[in-house]
Amino acid sequence: MENDSQMTRKVSRSLLGVIIVVVTLLFLPNVLSCVAPQNNDIFVVNKTSVLCKNTYLNLTIQLNNNSIELNCNQSILDGFDPSEGWTGITINSGKENTTVKNCIVQNYENGYETGHADWTNPDYVINNTFINNTIGVYAYFNYHVQITNNTFISNTYSARVSNTKYINVTDNKFFNNPNGGVYFSSIAIVDGSRIVDNYFTNDVSNPSAQIRISSQTDGLLIKNNIINYSLSPAIGINGGSVVTDVLVEDNIARNINGSGFILYGLRNSTIQNNVISDVFYDGIHVNYNFAENIIIRGNDISDGRETTSSGIYLTNNFQYGTITSNTVRNFSYPLRIYGGKPSFNSIYNNIFITNNFASMNGNVTNHFNISETSGSNIMGGPTLGGNYWGNMDGDGFSDMCLDDDSNGFCDGEIYNASSIEDHLPLSATVFLSMLSTSVRNMTSSDFNILGSETWVGAGPAGSFFAGGRNMTEINISTTSQTGHWVGLWGSVGLNRTLEDASGDVFYTWGVDVAGEGSKIFIANYSVEFNCNQTKAIDKNVSFSQSVYGWADSSGIDNLTETYNTANGHQTFSINNCAGSISDSAAVNLMDGAFNVTMIWDKDRDLPLFVSLVNPGATAYNGESADFEILLPVRTDGGIESYYLYGELL
Repeated sequence: MENDSQMTRKVSRSLLGVIIVVVTLLFLPNVLSCVAPQNNDIFVVNKTSVLCKNTYLNLTIQLNNNSIELNCNQSILDGFDPSEGWTGITINSGKENTTVKNCIVQNYENGYETGHADWTNPDYVINNTFINNTIGVYAYFNYHVQITNNTFISNTYSARVSNTKYINVTDNKFFNNPNGGVYFSSIAIVDGSRIVDNYFTNDVSNPSAQIRISSQTDGLLIKNNIINYSLSPAIGINGGSVVTDVLVEDNIARNINGSGFILYGLRNSTIQNNVISDVFYDGIHVNYNFAENIIIRGNDISDGRETTSSGIYLTNNFQYGTITSNTVRNFSYPLRIYGGKPSFNSIYNNIFITNNFASMNGNVTNHFNISETSGSNIMGGPTLGGNYWGNMDGDGFSDMCLDDDSNGFCDGEIYNASSIEDHLPLSATVFLSMLSTSVRNMTSSDFNILGSETWVGAGPAGSFFAGGRNMTEINISTTSQTGHWVGLWGSVGLNRTLEDASGDVFYTWGVDVAGEGSKIFIANYSVEFNCNQTKAIDKNVSFSQSVYGWADSSGIDNLTETYNTANGHQTFSINNCAGSISDSAAVNLMDGAFNVTMIWDKDRDLPLFVSLVNPGATAYNGESADFEILLPVRTDGGIESYYLYGELL
């Protein structure tokens, strides 16, 4: 009986195993099932569905229920001819909270269409590809449409929006779409929308901007987009009389066969921290009668090709604006104020490097300096005032002016025939600023930095202009060099002091040699050291060369041949940030005595160079030095403005 009982238990377990397998198999068809619509048909979707992967011809798919998802499973929907008027995928009127993903939609009049559909919940268009449609994605009379991670190729209009609020266009790629990438049309009221983290390139001839806003809008954000090549302007806004509270920041526009940004009719808006380079006309062009209370701040604008191009062009009734902390170089005019009466604007703390002076036309009143105000200026000095006026040859007004008291201002003032009056023009005096201390002058032979023994550099540890074909020592000695690079070398010292909170010195030990582990950071922008810097891989180097134009040479002296991960470097950390930097792109100088590493600033998506201090080593010329630094420039023999930060031990 015991054997029979054991046998019974064994059989029971076997039967149970069979039952489990059978139950599991019964559920498998539901998990793996897909639907295969007929060609030349209208397919109505009432529940979440997955298409069987295939190519479907002249098919229209209608989503006819709330809270459902269509997953095309990378199927191709081909309408054959956009002029036939077919729509690939449509959200039926009144339906909301839908998702369309993983579809390849081509040759339709409208690839995806949603209208009169949803006023409360989002509709999602995710991870699709739209090719050769009249309109890739068309949204009208709808709120909260999310257009994310899609690819648009050769559509007449890529993403067209009208009368639709709170649209998010994020993480998409746009290639060669004749009428640009994102178009908020002229019949639209588009409020509270975001155009963020997209990539655009277009070699199709057309005057439409890649980001084109022709609608009344309020609260629009255009941020972190890259427009790498375009035969039309990068960003264009012309919404008539009501375009308010627009923020355009941290975008990159390069190689633009038009103006970088054309902005008409903005009010109460900010254009800041953008990089605009290699444009045909103007860098930033602001026009129209309603342009008021606009801040243009912290932009890097370079290389205008047309003979009358301007870095910043203000025209008509541009009033009560603030233009500050911008760097403009290599345009016919750094700043042009023309036509109508652009007046009552405050223009200060900018770097203007061009071979012509700023131009102002008409009976207008603008201010090119503020009164002396405590605060770090764009040249690293301790006081705000006017602007830096240089030229491409290095012999402009600010390049050559006297500053006998080394206060950061030229001893003379600027008055010119265009009614430009700058009473506090900035000088070329190089300053060092520190973590919670006042700014000190650089000594004649080295950096004497006053501040914490472990970390100095909350503000720029100095700014200077470095031209291609120059080897610039920290104490401004020069030697010949390749046109795509600039070399720096010198020594650093830490003035060890005991101070109170107000910066008053209790005791000074004097200048001490910076120890091993000290670092010098170099960037052409203001860096916020917030532990959001990471290693730069070779892809970052290639991106910096091809997109930003750093050392973009056809020879072996280009950026990717110089900085790469194969060169190796010492592992190091930044201040008190967790973790360390290793396996980053680097270059080694003097047989490894000096190392410069490129790291990546994730906040700005820009390179940051780090020189590891090697006290008392031998420089290229046989002299003693603590560092050598090899930095790229963006034009052969061009001018770059760099900022230095120090972490000295």
